[in-house]
Amino acid sequence: MSSTVGVSAPAFGRSAVPAFPSVALSADAAPFTPGRADSSLSDAEKQFSRCAAKLWSLRADCGQLREELNQLFDQLLSENYNKSCELPITIRPEEVCILLKHTSGLVPLNQEHLVVKFCQLVHHLLNQLKVRTSMVQICLQRCCPTI
Repeated sequence: MSSTVGVSAPAFGRSAVPAFPSVALSADAAPFTPGRADSSLSDAEKQFSRCAAKLWSLRADCGQLREELNQLFDQLLSENYNKSCELPITIRPEEVCILLKHTSGLVPLNQEHLVVKFCQLVHHLLNQLKVRTSMVQICLQRCCPTI
């Protein structure tokens, strides 16, 4: 059931107005989910999203892992997540918990500096984003029930 249909803009009788390019549509395509535009995100949310994406892309066998973790931890620690601004910070506690769980597996335990910095990051994010202890437990049980 994956038929495609070409769609273009109507001509309206003006030859100087270019038509929109044809776009292939598919019944199998993911539905459109409206989200907040990037401009409606606070600076703290943009920073968190950028760093989270980079942390998710890292692997334990990455050659530059220590340097990358150190830089990303510094960036996340430098942000003030509870400052008052015109845009509310809406980073979900589940996102924080799952990211911290993933990141904990990346930190080499023989790198004391990174272990300490990771602990500071946990404290910083959980306190400033007001993540309750019960929420941390629920998230950890969902993403890794063996803990």
